[in-house]
Amino acid sequence: MSGRLRITGGSLGRRLIEVPAAADSGALRPTSDKVREALFSILGSRFEIAERAVVDLCCGSGALGFEALSRGATSCTFVDVDKRTIEVVKKNAAALGVVDRCRFVSDSVLRFMATAAGSADLAFFDPPYTMDLDAPLRRGLTSLLRPEGWLVVERGTKTNDPPFEGLSLIAERRYGDTRLVLLQRPTVPEQQ
Repeated sequence: MSGRLRITGGSLGRRLIEVPAAADSGALRPTSDKVREALFSILGSRFEIAERAVVDLCCGSGALGFEALSRGATSCTFVDVDKRTIEVVKKNAAALGVVDRCRFVSDSVLRFMATAAGSADLAFFDPPYTMDLDAPLRRGLTSLLRPEGWLVVERGTKTNDPPFEGLSLIAERRYGDTRLVLLQRPTVPEQQ
């Protein structure tokens, strides 16, 4: 293990979770307490997390998903390509007493999204800053969301990504070298 992070609010507030050892190598970059607090403050003022289905992609420690569960999300699917990382997230879920509200997937984001279209009200995507957000990945992220669903993308401030077609920009914030982009999928027009 590389250390611990604190859940910043909600019913699990102040509880600690383990950070996978990959953080020591720089391969894992946990979202800081300050950034998570700021993100959930924005979400809390514009999006009702309670009773929502959440997906935490490139989940690392699972901190973003656990923050959502702490604030009343019905469920969270944690996805990471590294099986050891998923094992740490499972241990964190057990320690927090939320295993029954969790699903754990050890697979690539693209393969997961190919079978999960329309499954998320809220999705967190915190990939390595060097990951290219190519067109298939952006389309997969958009299709993952239910109508009116939100996508939170965490990137480096020096990263320039193309826009996400089919999603509306809600907010963009910078915290040190971290940039948060909050997007929403519009309601699907009713067919007549």
